[in-house]
Amino acid sequence: MSVKSNQKNISIDLETNSFTIITYAGKAKSLAMQAISIAKEGQGYQLPFSVLFMHAEDQLNSSQMIIEISKEFINLYKFIEFKNN
Repeated sequence: MSVKSNQKNISIDLETNSFTIITYAGKAKSLAMQAISIAKEGQGYQLPFSVLFMHAEDQLNSSQMIIEISKEFINLYKFIEFKNN
């Protein structure tokens, strides 16, 4: 399998996963806004806590950080290669 083929497969997975994250993030924002509205009206509303969800959030944030660091490393390696040639 060529690199180009691998990159195409990765792009498809990233697109699917991106839409999944967008869907869940939108739902979470809607529920949070609903909780604010209920609280404003003086009604109690308990938001559920999930260790699994907290872990998922941590993994997402870590992935975002690693992606940014990877971009920096790629640029650094390109710069080093350019300077050496």
